[in-house]
Amino acid sequence: MAAAVRTLLLLAVTAICSGTLVVVNSGVKVTRGRSVFITEMELRINVGPTADCKVEVVMNEPITQRVGKLTPQVFDCSFLEDEVKYCHNGSPLLDQDTVMLRIYRFTSSDTLVETVVLTVQVADSGSGVVELGGTPLVVPVFYGLSNSIDGSVLNIRSSADLVCTVRLMSETSTPALGQLVRKEDSTQRKGRETASLCQGNQPCLHDTKEVGFLKTSCQDFLGSGLKYQHLSPPSPEIDYIPIRVELREKGSRALLEAESLWLPVLIHGAMQNQPPQAVFMASFILEVDQFILTPLTTASLDAKDPETPQERLVFNITTPPHRGLCHPSG
Repeated sequence: MAAAVRTLLLLAVTAICSGTLVVVNSGVKVTRGRSVFITEMELRINVGPTADCKVEVVMNEPITQRVGKLTPQVFDCSFLEDEVKYCHNGSPLLDQDTVMLRIYRFTSSDTLVETVVLTVQVADSGSGVVELGGTPLVVPVFYGLSNSIDGSVLNIRSSADLVCTVRLMSETSTPALGQLVRKEDSTQRKGRETASLCQGNQPCLHDTKEVGFLKTSCQDFLGSGLKYQHLSPPSPEIDYIPIRVELREKGSRALLEAESLWLPVLIHGAMQNQPPQAVFMASFILEVDQFILTPLTTASLDAKDPETPQERLVFNITTPPHRGLCHPSG
């Protein structure tokens, strides 16, 4: 009898172990604005000797990878220590991120799929390549220009034997309320162009030029008189300019150190951060028929947020319905 019980327990344990692919999922820690490699200490996957196993980073989940990105998008389950990397984009808004992974194990007879969530803890560092200076970047009025970005606003640590570059990050949704501009000699513009840029209740841009793409030396970045121009009142009181600073060897141009940072811009006279609010034009009632799929639209559920475009609002179902099922239509 005891032997039979031991046999049943062994079979049960074997069934449980064979039903999961992830052996270790302890999460990962990353310094804000930096990158970290994922190793088997944080993520280890059970791969059979004859099975082919791949990991895919799920990209269409809006509440994952909000302040960073895991690369590559597809990698082998037996990945190398310097192959899979999470790169934080420098955002100061969150102290935790998540990455959804879908694991596929293929055998000659079947395919096993498992979805897991890798937790990323974001920690602040006392010192790095770049840090905020003692003078904030401030826009005194709506549609106004900030003070210049210089050594008092931003402190970049480098040395003469290294190549220091600054790149404006375009992968983020910031700046959301304005743009980075550079002072321009107004005599270089034609008169008709100057007049066409000052129409109605809009900012007059005749002496500035938008900087949409930027990759320059650290010295030029702090000395070229770059400013932030506010474009969207009424607005929240803070916006950000995301930058990435890289230090490379002069000869080989090998990357030695890199750090991302969101440079805050304070907007005087703007409103403080507010939580999203329900839109009362929505009914907040969903009428369904039994056993029939019913789409959930903004006619039933809607919200607004002063800091977020309507198309970028995300609704997260925290408690599933007791007598039904919610799932994406795609």
